[in-house]
Amino acid sequence: MLRLEANQVERRIGDRLLFRIAGVLRLYEGERVGLVGVNGAGKSTLLSVLAGLEEPDGGTVARHGSVAVVRQLDEAGERAGTGPSEESLAGGETEAPEGEPSRPAEYATMSGGERTRWKWRQAMRKRAALLFADEPTSHLDTEGAAEVEEELRTYEGTVLLISHDRMLLDRVCTRILELEDGEVREYSGNFSEYRRQKELRRERALFEYEQYDKERKRLERAAVEKAESAKGMKREKTGKTNTEARLGKDQFNRRKSKVEKTAQAIRKRIEQLEVKEKPKSQEQPVFDIRYHKPIHAKEAIRLERVTRSFGARMLFRPFSCGITPGMRLGIVGPNGSGKTTLLQTIVRGEAGVWTSAASQIGYFDQRLEGLDEERTVLGQVAESSDYPETSIRTALARLLMKRDDVFKPVSVLSGGEKVKAALAKLFMADCNVLLLDEPTNYLDIFARAKLAEVLREYPGTILFCSHDRFFLDEVATHLLVIENGEWTFEIGGYSEYRERKKKRHCLEMPPEGDAEAEKEKLAELVPAVEYRERLTPAEREAETMRLELELTGLLGRLAAPGKHESKPELEAAYNECLGRLKQLKQR
Repeated sequence: MLRLEANQVERRIGDRLLFRIAGVLRLYEGERVGLVGVNGAGKSTLLSVLAGLEEPDGGTVARHGSVAVVRQLDEAGERAGTGPSEESLAGGETEAPEGEPSRPAEYATMSGGERTRWKWRQAMRKRAALLFADEPTSHLDTEGAAEVEEELRTYEGTVLLISHDRMLLDRVCTRILELEDGEVREYSGNFSEYRRQKELRRERALFEYEQYDKERKRLERAAVEKAESAKGMKREKTGKTNTEARLGKDQFNRRKSKVEKTAQAIRKRIEQLEVKEKPKSQEQPVFDIRYHKPIHAKEAIRLERVTRSFGARMLFRPFSCGITPGMRLGIVGPNGSGKTTLLQTIVRGEAGVWTSAASQIGYFDQRLEGLDEERTVLGQVAESSDYPETSIRTALARLLMKRDDVFKPVSVLSGGEKVKAALAKLFMADCNVLLLDEPTNYLDIFARAKLAEVLREYPGTILFCSHDRFFLDEVATHLLVIENGEWTFEIGGYSEYRERKKKRHCLEMPPEGDAEAEKEKLAELVPAVEYRERLTPAEREAETMRLELELTGLLGRLAAPGKHESKPELEAAYNECLGRLKQLKQR
């Protein structure tokens, strides 16, 4: 069943074309369509036009059925009361169901995540035929994003959504609309399939450009050769009669004219060649180990019995762990659980934090306080870096800050551009340990992918907080997860952690029937060798070293427990650590 039809729709800002839908765009019952594009491409405006919140400057939009909209969170606009209403829709059955509550009195004091959840619940109650969602996981933690993902995946109506959450787009979408340079292009499948199709298009475009360039150069050489040949032609000097000389001159002119006509024909063929544009090149970042002092210690950072409280409330209980050089540690947990507090504790070197003498820590703050608003991007990145300017500009380009963008003062940058500038400043500095607090904030899905590539290539140690599940999978070699005030150290990315958590949950459930047989069956899900085989040889060596150090520390604490330490808990931690070490050493 057809749910939406947009015909020749376009929108302008002054004289600039923001977007145009060439032909007809149709959305059908049950489709889940993702709308993607770089920041500033016009995605939110396009969604608003299709939902009926804004009128197009050209073309028509027909919606068939009820409509629900989840607008992108705009805290400043909402506090001022200027944000557009989700219910001010044109076309279709747009009224909220009878009895739907208005915004609660405490809405103004809600956090970003609480506002997003509230908006989402109101939209879900409508059970509309058409759901338009602009960043529905904005400000949500990983668990909240997973809940929204599941509701979208099972939604009975038609969905058009904007999201920078790669995992959500992969698991939910059946089609992708790309808004690029004002044009809307359609791709079947999820986001990963869209990327595959787009790369094939890029490769085809590159091949066509190379063929065009090769043929154009061949024809240009031929035209030059013919023109030179015509210029160099000379009449023969012989002792011929006047009549013979005239005949010879006519033959010479005919030959020269023929050569010139051939040259003209070649030039005309060059003009008639279908021009092919060269696809955009794939820049590579330049990290040089000479600018990042290596850490030769067994651990770059050691946390020993670190805990934090606010008044009577304990944020997290004491825990210990070691971060080895080269580790990329993702810090995961619900909003307000203490992730940022942990990073700040490390930066300040508070009680329980040990860092290697060779560690040079760089800290990315969500508030972007390390940027000078009046200076240019290139100027302040270069000021704190020993890298040459070409390397700095390459790193900025890799984060999608190119050409004249690098000469802009920070004061005129968007939120996403400021994030890129602050990250580039850290990458190019002489740091070898990066602490990043939500580095994907304000970045679109393409910039997040570029950032993940850069972080994987960084020749140092990284600790980072993020709610982006795909980003955690792409970057993290290990995770530090907090739940109910307890930290756990995990190997691998977020998806691996979730799978292990499900298996642990199965093992902890009371078995039905034959208890021993059920336990044996569940134990097959997590064979001992799996823990070892998930790691590369280098990671196994580093993990073995870490566990041996942890065992040594636990033995010392068992011999003389601290005032607030429980011997049974220390023994349990020792046995768990010893078990992991035995698994790693199995052959």
